[in-house]
Amino acid sequence: MGRPLPSGLAPALDSTFIRESLGERVRALLGPSARVRRVNGKILQRATILYRIELAGAPLATWRVIGKIYETRAAGEAAYAAHRRLYQYGFDARHPVEVAIPRTLGFLPELSSCSWKRWAASP
Repeated sequence: MGRPLPSGLAPALDSTFIRESLGERVRALLGPSARVRRVNGKILQRATILYRIELAGAPLATWRVIGKIYETRAAGEAAYAAHRRLYQYGFDARHPVEVAIPRTLGFLPELSSCSWKRWAASP
């Protein structure tokens, strides 16, 4: 019944794998002393995951991001590029009209089909 779940879903829900995958990216985005302490993932829809990332040495204690798993690596790369272009050309999260595009933070090729976006920061 329905489409099969994307193959990248299992590693995307593995908190140890995600913590290790995000480590370098978190330091690049939040500073050299930022470290991922813990990651909790929750499926919002079939292939969309809300991550709650607990940090140490960063300006935020908790960071929330959305991960989207695609059927293929090519589909993930194409979606990542499209979201980046939309955000760069004015459809950012603070756009004054009702259309907003979250800032795309990166593409995780080690999942073969996962991209993630900033969703919200908690103080």
